[in-house]
Amino acid sequence: QIKKGEGEKVILQLFRNGIPTQLTEELRDCLLDDPGKLELYLSLGSDEQTRWLETIYSATSEEQKAERIVRLLEYLGKKS
Repeated sequence: QIKKGEGEKVILQLFRNGIPTQLTEELRDCLLDDPGKLELYLSLGSDEQTRWLETIYSATSEEQKAERIVRLLEYLGKKS
């Protein structure tokens, strides 16, 4: 029970299960395979890094996850 009366405001904060909050070894290895991409990724703001992690790891299949990693690499390529 949350001990709130009818009409009282309740604030909820939801978290997705299974989505990393920091660079994973898997993604780090992909970034290292493409010279300069790890440095470019690390130069992104923390909010943007978090959005990319959420985008990549919310994929419903390995194929979709791979496509999203490729999209990140392409995005970083445009920033160089």
